[in-house]
Amino acid sequence: MVASTLQTAELDVGDQTLHVRVRAGSPTVLFLHGLAGYGGEWQAVVSFLPDDMGVIAVDQRGHGESYRGGDVDVDAHRWVDDAAAAIEAHGQGSTVVVGQSMGNLVAVPLAALRPDLVDALVVIEGGISAVSDETLDGLANWFGQWPPAFVSKREAREFFGADERSTSAWVAGLARTDAGLVARFDPAVMLATMHALGQGLAEQWKQIKAPTRIVQATASAIDESDIAEMLRARPDAELITVAGGHDLHLDEPQIVAGIIERAATTDGDDARSATKEP
Repeated sequence: MVASTLQTAELDVGDQTLHVRVRAGSPTVLFLHGLAGYGGEWQAVVSFLPDDMGVIAVDQRGHGESYRGGDVDVDAHRWVDDAAAAIEAHGQGSTVVVGQSMGNLVAVPLAALRPDLVDALVVIEGGISAVSDETLDGLANWFGQWPPAFVSKREAREFFGADERSTSAWVAGLARTDAGLVARFDPAVMLATMHALGQGLAEQWKQIKAPTRIVQATASAIDESDIAEMLRARPDAELITVAGGHDLHLDEPQIVAGIIERAATTDGDDARSATKEP
């Protein structure tokens, strides 16, 4: 299935202007990417969704084409407000919110604090525990390995893993400059982001009323104890395990699209109906 072309739009959220890829339709899916990612990385997933399904894929603050240099306010409430603004500007009908990795750190509080905007939630490779110092140190080390610029796409592919299915999306997210291919983010902003968002979501997780699907990779980056706590606190949530790695939406876009479509056509409709007065 080939999806209709996504249109680009600019979303003014006060202190920032966010780059958004959108397609009108109902129900609507809001895609929230992971750390150092961008909205365009969801294109493969979108290509397997029905053409009449709405899409909102945001380059979140400090990421992709939304990052234009300078200071970025990464306070946790800003991310939730951004996501809510995207739905209010472009959503039609019921809304499924999909968060992958860091995107989950935005999707969960959005679902908890703005239940009026979230009819179903899909968490991909995301947890609710506080981000550890060890994880932050690992991220700092990873960003430290990036060269200032890649001289070619071939060099970039080798850096990200030439044989990895996710590599094409990572390479496509780089910006071409006179110096070569460079990241569309500031590593310092990325680390500040995880400090701000990674304080733990256990209480907000418990507050969520929207039907929820937890999608975990077989080679998951999320600790099993975190997943167990999510299911203990929300036994109504459905756990789905898919073969692949942390960038599961890039490894298996067709499977992920199928999960989202079922959430949109089943969970979303049920949640919307439950809120209507008789």
